[in-house]
Amino acid sequence: MMPTEKELCIQYGISRQTVRQTFKRLSEEGLLVRTAGRGTMVSHSKIARDNSWALENFNLEMREHGIKPETRVLRLEVISGSAFFNDRLGID
Repeated sequence: MMPTEKELCIQYGISRQTVRQTFKRLSEEGLLVRTAGRGTMVSHSKIARDNSWALENFNLEMREHGIKPETRVLRLEVISGSAFFNDRLGID
């Protein structure tokens, strides 16, 4: 959530028209989303990936876009594999 126009005017000592023009421009570029009654929020824009060089390291690519990649273990459990896969993996 972005601060209100009034808060930005006070914080940076700029006119309300400057804030409005900036918000409008950033909205047109897809960086901000303005919703009546809710305010202005930073957009969660999708990152366009160039798949022609898909072997690029994902973590490095995300860092280049200013995103800190992370890994979260959502669930960990031991399950029995099917005979088909166990045979091919050489496990019991």
